Amino acid sequence: MNADVFSLYGSPRSEGFSSSIHDALLAPLKETGLRIMEFNPYFSGVLPCTACSFCKSNERCVNDDGMNALYETLMTCSLVTVSSPVYFSGLSSPLKAFIDRCQFIWERKGLVKPKAAFFMAAAGSAYEGTFDGLRIGIRHFFNTLNASFDEKEFIFLKGSDEMDGTPKEALRTAGAIGKKYRAMLMQDGNE
Repeated sequence: MNADVFSLYGSPRSEGFSSSIHDALLAPLKETGLRIMEFNPYFSGVLPCTACSFCKSNERCVNDDGMNALYETLMTCSLVTVSSPVYFSGLSSPLKAFIDRCQFIWERKGLVKPKAAFFMAAAGSAYEGTFDGLRIGIRHFFNTLNASFDEKEFIFLKGSDEMDGTPKEALRTAGAIGKKYRAMLMQDGNE
C-alpha cells in the first residue's frame, strides 16, 4: 500500500503514553484524505537483520516476513512518524529490529524521496539523559529515510511511572504538530 504518512508505533500498549501521544499527532491528519499507514512491529513478526548483505545486490530482503512490502511506502511517503517507550535507555526491541531491517533502504540512498519525520517517546523514569540513546538511533533512521526533522520539536515525556494518564499538555502539543504537518502535506498536494 502506498501512503502519504507512515506511522510506526513502538509500544505494545495501544493505550500507553507514547501511543496516546502518537494518536493525538495523527488525529488532525486523519481528518483529511491523506493515506496513513499505521504499523506496529510488536504484532508483525519482523525478524532482526542478520547483516547478510543480500539486500545490497537484490531488490528485497532475504527474510520473507512482510518487511519487503513496506519498503516502497517508507521510500516514497511524505511523512514518517515514530513513537516508542524507553526500554533501558533505548528503543523497544521490535522497533529497533524494524529500523535495523531498513538496511535495505540505506543501500538505496539516492532513490529515497525526501520527506519529513517526527519522533515522540515516553519514559517511566526521569533521570538526566533519559532520551539520549533514542535520539542517536532515530537520527540515523531518519537520515536513512532521507527525512528532514527538528530534534528540538520531538516530544519527550519522562516520569510517566508517576502519572495517572498522558498529560493534556503533551496531547495538545502533539495535536498542534499534527496540524502543522497536515498543512504542509496538503500544501504539497497530498490529498
